[in-house]
Amino acid sequence: MKFKNTNQPFLLIILMVTCFTLLSHKGHAQAADSTLYKQYMENASNSKKKGNKLLIIGGSCIFVGVSAIALDSAIPSPNNGQSDVIRLTSTMAVAILGIAGGSVVSLVSVPFYVTAGKNRRKALKVQPISQQVILPQGTGVTLGLKMQF
Repeated sequence: MKFKNTNQPFLLIILMVTCFTLLSHKGHAQAADSTLYKQYMENASNSKKKGNKLLIIGGSCIFVGVSAIALDSAIPSPNNGQSDVIRLTSTMAVAILGIAGGSVVSLVSVPFYVTAGKNRRKALKVQPISQQVILPQGTGVTLGLKMQF
């Protein structure tokens, strides 16, 4: 190899040493992706917990609404017209609010489950892995990313 400038061999040596140093350096380059994996998994877990809470609240409201109708028909009514109207109105109000409100709250939980699934899939696409390899100097551990497409 013929160099016109006398600095070129020196620059080539510096470039090679820098490349080997960077390749053999035990840096924390994977830390950002590992925290990204943890962040996606935490987001998935939090979204699933919120969805579960909303689903339980909605189911409880529906149960209260149906129970109000069942209890109203099970309890004998006094033969007083005015109290029957008030009782029927209050029972139907509780039943309608319970069933309709519970249905709405239960439907609100669906986007949280969808978000949890999306975050979980994102986390599985960027999963950190580690392997033990045999090197001439001994054994070493390599860190990497398992990326699924």
